[in-house]
Amino acid sequence: MQAVSERPVTLVEVADLLKNRQKGDAALSYEQQNTLDYAEKFAHLTAKDAAKLKKALEALGFLDAKQIAKVVDLLPAKDDDVRAALFQNGFSLEAEQIKQVIAACKEYR
Repeated sequence: MQAVSERPVTLVEVADLLKNRQKGDAALSYEQQNTLDYAEKFAHLTAKDAAKLKKALEALGFLDAKQIAKVVDLLPAKDDDVRAALFQNGFSLEAEQIKQVIAACKEYR
């Protein structure tokens, strides 16, 4: 199997993609079935709420797509949760930006 494209997705999107594949004529492989089980177990939001939160985080303007997907999956509640989730390659947010991320997630927790 060859990848056609690549983009960051949330657990909700993973579950939707695999469910759609399962509805078709193709059976899920062992790995895909395990991934679907994991995504269904740990996805905290509905697809509709995940899309709304994603748009709200995009509107903030300082997170990239990979970071947004991580925030949607984790729904951080504390400053340290946001820092831990988004720390990569020295990337860090200002205190005000962290508060904005937490405020956006608060509605969906």
